[in-house]
Amino acid sequence: MKTRNIIYFPIIAFAILALGLTSCVDDLDSGPIDENIQTPNVAFETDAGYTALLAKCYAGFSTSGQKGPAGAGDVAGVDEGFSGYIRSMFNLQELPTEELVCAWQDQTIQDFHIHAWTPDDPFLVAFYGRIYIQIAICNEFIRRAEGLERFAVETAEARFIRALCYWHALDNFGGNIPFVTEADLPGSFFPQPTTAEKLFSYIESELKEIETIMVEPRAHNTDQYGRADRAAAWMVLAKLYLNAKTYIGIEKNTETITYCKKIIDAGYSLADNYNELFLADNDRLTNEIIFAIRFDGEKTKSYNGTSFLMNASTGGNMNKELTNSGNWAGYTATRALFDKFEAGDLRGNSNFVKKEGIDELRQENINVMFFTNGQSLDIDKIASFQDNGVGVMKFKNITSSAAAASSNEWSDIDFPMFRLADVYLMYAEAVARGGVGGTIGDAINYLNKLRVRAYGNDTGKISTYDLNYILDERARELYWECHRRTDLIRFNKYASADNLWPWKNNVKDGAAFSTHLRTYPIPQSDITANPNLTQNSGY
Repeated sequence: MKTRNIIYFPIIAFAILALGLTSCVDDLDSGPIDENIQTPNVAFETDAGYTALLAKCYAGFSTSGQKGPAGAGDVAGVDEGFSGYIRSMFNLQELPTEELVCAWQDQTIQDFHIHAWTPDDPFLVAFYGRIYIQIAICNEFIRRAEGLERFAVETAEARFIRALCYWHALDNFGGNIPFVTEADLPGSFFPQPTTAEKLFSYIESELKEIETIMVEPRAHNTDQYGRADRAAAWMVLAKLYLNAKTYIGIEKNTETITYCKKIIDAGYSLADNYNELFLADNDRLTNEIIFAIRFDGEKTKSYNGTSFLMNASTGGNMNKELTNSGNWAGYTATRALFDKFEAGDLRGNSNFVKKEGIDELRQENINVMFFTNGQSLDIDKIASFQDNGVGVMKFKNITSSAAAASSNEWSDIDFPMFRLADVYLMYAEAVARGGVGGTIGDAINYLNKLRVRAYGNDTGKISTYDLNYILDERARELYWECHRRTDLIRFNKYASADNLWPWKNNVKDGAAFSTHLRTYPIPQSDITANPNLTQNSGY
């Protein structure tokens, strides 16, 4: 159960206006027909209306609609369960890589691992739609709060969320996408596309403008944990710069180092135990987690986020009480990920111990991350859960004392979107790529902090490293945290033949695929609806 307060996510009946949808009513300030619905003129008479709308800006990461766990979805035209932000991002970031496969036959889900998606794919529509709903709601808050100094910090947070979403759009769909801000009033119009260079500059300038307005790093952790602070803005800037060569063809490793150092100097430190970062009470670990997406088994029920992660990764011979999950039997890791871990690396621990009592079972296996009992490490075909590689127990809906969380279906685990370990790895990579302002000595020191935690002693420490090491260490440290596709593209290891994994491009031992697949297509429905848009190259 959660112990800190956050702006929890009330249903806001005026959300449809925030989405910029066309109204058939000329007078939008007319009173509501239903006395339980607040129109904007009523909702914004007090500060509570602004608070509710800001809460919706954050809630869009955790929930999938206006009614939990489902029943009034935000994204039309797709199954609501598919449309959650973290779940959609996870599918697009992880399924096309060596980190996992999916046994389910749901619509086109398996097309992602075999690199066969099309512009009509519903999972692409889900994430694209979710991104733009988030942007629209943030635009509405920024528009409503303009000139209200008492909401300066909150406005900066809405601008941060919008910039984060635009970064995700740039990273997944490229720069040839619709661009709207608070200056574009809701109504019937066709948004103009932007370019990668313009969108990169916009995200960069937005984050630099708001960084001094946002609260100091970790200032929200006492009673508003989950709200973005200055370090979260620095994190997106570091990510933007690290991937600049992918986006705009220019290396910006020096800038990456600058913003990594800002975060490191802000007083963050690694959690003592790796596994506790992914447990039901991980909100205790605010000194490593820089920005978390909050989940609560009672207050944020959805088929999204960590509820999806801990349920979908449990099945086969895995006792569901191990992770307090619902055994959906969907996602497993491939051998290509599992084999990256050396003996003694606790991040890849698969030493499962059978115990009779549930309490003893959980306590004994709380540090187990992979489940191999009865699982086929080699994948002859993408079929049932047990035939599809290794079970993953990274996200466990139990506490650090091995007690059950509030529910065995809805998660209490917060999703660590950004954490200090990633900063250490980005710093080391940017140094290796020739960035100025960092040192090899500091980079090795930061990497060894991760290695000492991973091994529980000094046996895993390194004295030198190269970029290949960094790519593998990022897999070991950050697997299933929505980074891998972006990493592989940045290292030119995504589409190429020199980095193969099971069923890459629908070949059992892996095969190269076309480089145009490094960018997802704009959903065909948006291309059809907006005459200003053109499809991404190759689709």
